Amino acid sequence: MKFDAIVIGSSTLDFFVNSPESKVVTVDSFINKKGIAFPLGQKIDGNIFETTTGGSCLNVATTFSNFGYKTHIVTIVGKDVNRLVIKDYLASLKNIKKITLKTDERKITGFSCIILSNYAERTIIKNPKGCGTNLKVNQKDIKNSQAKIIFSSSLYGKKDNWNTLINYKKCYPKTLWCANPNRSDLLYLKNNLSVLKSIDCFFLNLEEASMLSGLPYTQEKAIFQFIDKHIHGICIISQGSKGLTASDNKFIYHCDAYKHIKLVDTTGAGDALASGFSLMYQKTKDIEYSLKFGLANASNCIEKIGGNTNLLTPTIFNNRIWKKYFNKLKIKKEKIW
Repeated sequence: MKFDAIVIGSSTLDFFVNSPESKVVTVDSFINKKGIAFPLGQKIDGNIFETTTGGSCLNVATTFSNFGYKTHIVTIVGKDVNRLVIKDYLASLKNIKKITLKTDERKITGFSCIILSNYAERTIIKNPKGCGTNLKVNQKDIKNSQAKIIFSSSLYGKKDNWNTLINYKKCYPKTLWCANPNRSDLLYLKNNLSVLKSIDCFFLNLEEASMLSGLPYTQEKAIFQFIDKHIHGICIISQGSKGLTASDNKFIYHCDAYKHIKLVDTTGAGDALASGFSLMYQKTKDIEYSLKFGLANASNCIEKIGGNTNLLTPTIFNNRIWKKYFNKLKIKKEKIW
């Protein structure tokens, strides 16, 4: 069966909490020197208590479904009541045409508590007992599922999962392989750099790029020089409020973030950028247009709580307001360093 996209990764429930009494504080022992603090030993009022579906698989699949891509999902849930919420959400996406929903009999469905500050910064507390790390993708799962895009996010650093995708790409070389790896995947790739040559679109943030290359995140030029040695396709490094930088082994592209956005919650922004770029690049093969579209999807995402609650749709993207900002945004393009 032919699909527009196959999406592989995690599915979770995300619980968001915030209080107007929270503060961002300086803590020298933290890596980024900052933390979110609440008054100790007191009962305080909260102003946000929300639960949404999340996880890279659901976030990415939502973008594809919104734009009419017939999608096959491969993900995992636990044997608990939360799996029913995941199932109901997938059923609500009208363009999800096949669901390979694996069930872990011993672990619970992935769950995260996301603590928001009053400045749209957040700390994510993940349940280490979630079933996501037991996701196993084999040839049978995607056999005879030819797609325009295969999108992998959380493969959890498992060699067999990565080999399944490598073999799929060999069978269908025209399929666009887009990868948005998690931390354990990056550790695997760091020791298996030859895998990168099979990936067409590779998505990282600055911290992840630093981790993969072993270089300080401030050395952007050196990081891209390292990545370009191993990736034959396009690498996009997101930089939060500063936009993004991308390379296609010929040119470097710099794009600022949209300035009109009211930041509420950055959860899922990376998935939104990656899925938006991937579907538009597959459709147009226009890097600059696709970069702007990916940033637009991420920008819309962060204006509301949740990784898939406010992603772009054709109706939203084609309205007069978005078109004005989209056409105004410029990309700086220069020859490779």
